[in-house]
Amino acid sequence: MTSLLVRRFSKIRGTEAIIFALVLLFLPVNLAKHFFFDFVYVEGILVDYLIPTVYLTDILIWGLLGIWLFRFLRRFSTNHLTIQPFSHFSVLYSLFLILLVSVSGLSIFGAVNQPAAFYKWLKLVEYVLFSFYVSKHIDLKKDWPTIVKLLSIGVLFESVLAILQWFKQGSIFGYYFLGENKYNVSTPGIATFDFFGTKKVRSYGTTPHPNVLGGYLAILLPWVFDEIMSKSQMSNLKTQNYSSKLKTLSMGSFVVGLVALYLSFGRSAWVVGILGLLGVLALNFKGFPSSILHPPSSVFYSLSFLRRAELNWIALQMIKDHPLLGVGLNNFTVRMDEYGKVSGWVRFLQPVHNVYLLVAAEIGLLGLVVFVSLLLFTIYGLRFTKPKSLRRLLFISLSQVLALCLFDHYFWTLQQTSLLFWLMVGLVFAARNNV
Repeated sequence: MTSLLVRRFSKIRGTEAIIFALVLLFLPVNLAKHFFFDFVYVEGILVDYLIPTVYLTDILIWGLLGIWLFRFLRRFSTNHLTIQPFSHFSVLYSLFLILLVSVSGLSIFGAVNQPAAFYKWLKLVEYVLFSFYVSKHIDLKKDWPTIVKLLSIGVLFESVLAILQWFKQGSIFGYYFLGENKYNVSTPGIATFDFFGTKKVRSYGTTPHPNVLGGYLAILLPWVFDEIMSKSQMSNLKTQNYSSKLKTLSMGSFVVGLVALYLSFGRSAWVVGILGLLGVLALNFKGFPSSILHPPSSVFYSLSFLRRAELNWIALQMIKDHPLLGVGLNNFTVRMDEYGKVSGWVRFLQPVHNVYLLVAAEIGLLGLVVFVSLLLFTIYGLRFTKPKSLRRLLFISLSQVLALCLFDHYFWTLQQTSLLFWLMVGLVFAARNNV
């Protein structure tokens, strides 16, 4: 199926198209090589976020960027390089990306753990270059169906694996099967949930945490659902010839994806995912009642929110003491004990569960202004996205991301959801480049 789909990319062909397709397929995969240096420990405790890690998707993305650079150099050496005129919009987009990378780089000099900060900065450079690549090589209107189909395969795989994990209450294959965490109900620190009075292990898929699985599904299920809805409402000849296998793929991905979203037990992902699906319904059925979009407040009640509140307070104290450039990229967990302890039976070393506070704490208020400006400029860029249905769908997705960033950190700290976020940013600006 991959060989069939990659032929449908409008601007990239051959090996480049295959690699880009593989990035989309393997986006949620956690398979990686970890490097355990001395700086990945905080007072003897191993902190996952500090570990330099090379993921399978990193290799694919740097391969993609390498092909792009090779093409550029070859055209330059043969005098076939043509410089496309830059619009004010593209210049501003590029400027925001450069500013974010620059401010983050400056924060390294004030970091206590500079190697961890430098590693995180290299990851940010990778994400930004990937987003820029997408903006230049994807025709959003033409390539959108292919992108959704490829992502649907990943959703289907992750969801089936998550459901199997739930029934087994542990991993199915182990780490070397695309990075699946090896665990069972007795594994220390494993994410659990009180399921009708019984302690149950939450489903992970191949992601590093159930919250990441939930966020991934919450964003992509509305895309799959919209594809199903748009195809079912069309009646022209092209639709009549639409592959029944791909219809089955979309429907299967959506149904098992809903089950997997539930089994992730990520409450913020539940709410944001439901709102996204309701938003797609509203797009396809005008007059759909919006009064049901308000979730019950009881969904949010949990003892875990005590920890979140404590982390928020620590972040605010860091911002107060280091307002300009923060404590250094990827240094929140390194410095957090200076500002207090987080409640729990074991020592809790995690970033604040709020991307905006985390950005401000690590790269300062200057970095937060640049980051938020990029987000707002991305939303503004949706004005140029065509067709309108796709513009509204991406607005829903970006709104979901902005909401989830209030309740967790994984769109900034973890590979899978960071790639999804920067892919979305690139797609928005790809639409502007193709106006």
